[in-house]
Amino acid sequence: MEIIENWPNEIIRPEDGEAVYDILRAIQGELDYIDSETDTLRDERFIDTASGQELEKLASEVGIVQQTGESEEHFRERAMVAKSLSRSDGTLPDIADVLYSLFGEDAQNISVTTGVGSPSGVIEIPDALFDDIEMSDAELELMLEDAVPTGDTLTVVVGETLKLGETGGRGLGEGKLV
Repeated sequence: MEIIENWPNEIIRPEDGEAVYDILRAIQGELDYIDSETDTLRDERFIDTASGQELEKLASEVGIVQQTGESEEHFRERAMVAKSLSRSDGTLPDIADVLYSLFGEDAQNISVTTGVGSPSGVIEIPDALFDDIEMSDAELELMLEDAVPTGDTLTVVVGETLKLGETGGRGLGEGKLV
């Protein structure tokens, strides 16, 4: 019991069977309960840790409703992306934030490029990243399309990619692997 273990007075220490000990044990039980409830409340405030009705409430704030038969994890992923998109201005850093919310640190393996002189962008995502999430690339692309300004296009390409270094005007096969 924490209260007894941390009792400040070594000379007068409550002993089992004493009334003071029983009162302190009851207080410790209530403090443990409060700690547990506080942890639960804290978890229920965030999409990535909420569950059940609390997750549904948080998702509804960004316009996401759980579909019949949809797993809680898939629902959570859609809600996390929607929450990130709700704060997005459609800029590349905002899109990167959305991808980070879904893929975490693995988002650094994603390539985002823009079309030269055109309002288009391409996001290249290694297919291995989709092994750890329930959303499909098509779902992600649909959600990301809502983030880009009207008239702009965004394409999600999934697969293993080979990146070549700067070629300095050299032809295919004359560059070097990065």
